[in-house]
Amino acid sequence: MKCELYFCSGEVDTNILTRFQDVAPGIKAASKKNLSLLGAPVFEEAFLKFTTEKFKSLETMINRLIGLPSQVAYFFIKNCSAIPKLTYLLRTSPAWKFPEWCSDLDNQLKNGGLGIRKITDITFPAFLASTFGVHALVNLICPSLDEGTVHLEEEAKEIWNKLNPSNIPTLPTFTEIARLKASQLPESGAWLQAIPSSHIGTLMDNYSFRVCVALRIGSPVCRPHNCVCGAQVSVDGRHGLHCGKGSGRFLRHNELNDILKLETFGPWSKEAQDLLHTIGTNLNQISDDSRSKQFLTQRISSAIQRGNAACVFETLPFSTSMEEIFYLT
Repeated sequence: MKCELYFCSGEVDTNILTRFQDVAPGIKAASKKNLSLLGAPVFEEAFLKFTTEKFKSLETMINRLIGLPSQVAYFFIKNCSAIPKLTYLLRTSPAWKFPEWCSDLDNQLKNGGLGIRKITDITFPAFLASTFGVHALVNLICPSLDEGTVHLEEEAKEIWNKLNPSNIPTLPTFTEIARLKASQLPESGAWLQAIPSSHIGTLMDNYSFRVCVALRIGSPVCRPHNCVCGAQVSVDGRHGLHCGKGSGRFLRHNELNDILKLETFGPWSKEAQDLLHTIGTNLNQISDDSRSKQFLTQRISSAIQRGNAACVFETLPFSTSMEEIFYLT
């Protein structure tokens, strides 16, 4: 059992420590530089030492994922170790007070990750969201404190207000607005929650997974080039999703016909959602597995994404040296 004794004065009182050790042998005195609670550093002084020790073990685990398919490695990182632990750390500690640490971590994620969000962009909202979420619990545990008092909250809010004035962000084009709205629907991201398995049709090859991620977050997919139909393909690669000469659309439709007849262009309509709900409910009852509907949704979502990737690949010129990845950024 881990037992620690912290002196609020910052100075260790040897007499008190000895008396505690008589009752609880092995108890140690903790300082601001090494005090942690529930997997998070309590004070700023402990942040760098704590995160260094934690990320050493994570680095070893992540290095072992290099040999796995991209989708499988992403699933492990997102659901099992790195991302959940990192999210918890950002919500429970003042990572925003260590910009160099955040920048270094951003560089690592940039080199090997999906590039979805930068740590420097989410440290403030993660910490503030956590502090607002625990106001009621803090007041219940410590009613003597001022309402809503959480350590470093006021300082974080002051800096946040300076960095983010009350102007509403805008998106440049209707296409980007449509992409953002589509990505907000639960069904559109179901393929990211699916367990990658070739046996049930949810495992993508590395190139397809890379293209699907880029299409979802709006990142560049390819260098500009001419499609096989003669049209110019921009860096977003979306021309292939509606190219008349591309065969990727047929792959997408044929695979979905094996599961469920469903229109695949754009977000799911209410009728499609209602139909899936009815089929999923029946599957739950027949199989006695409450996850049957979820698995069906994930497989349909994976089929759509795999077809979208095929559409993008169809625009690439034939190449015997670099194959379909020749123009991928």
